[in-house]
Amino acid sequence: MEMMKSTNFGAIYVGPGIASSYGKHRNAELAFNLVKELNGYTKFVIGTLRGHCNVAGFNQIASYIYGYPFGPDFARGFLRLDDVPVYFQPFTKSPFGFTESNEDTMKQLFERIKKLK
Repeated sequence: MEMMKSTNFGAIYVGPGIASSYGKHRNAELAFNLVKELNGYTKFVIGTLRGHCNVAGFNQIASYIYGYPFGPDFARGFLRLDDVPVYFQPFTKSPFGFTESNEDTMKQLFERIKKLK
């Protein structure tokens, strides 16, 4: 708890399992209350990973930043990755005219963010 309170910014992501496990809606209520209380110390947000669109977006960000999209583990205070090899084939042609690849999309996003600062 002290580690979360001492950060500059924190994000909690919850998936569909939060409402599928024992406790159902109470689990979500507890997560929202945790974020509300943490905002008394620092900036915290909560987001849902519902369906494949949000999951795909997180995988793209994790791939770009950490080089590995599945299951980056920060529980020990630093990045750890599973030793399980993951094989995937990236798309070869973008379905959108304004971007060429996942990397190109990330570069465009980061350029927009830099302009906001």
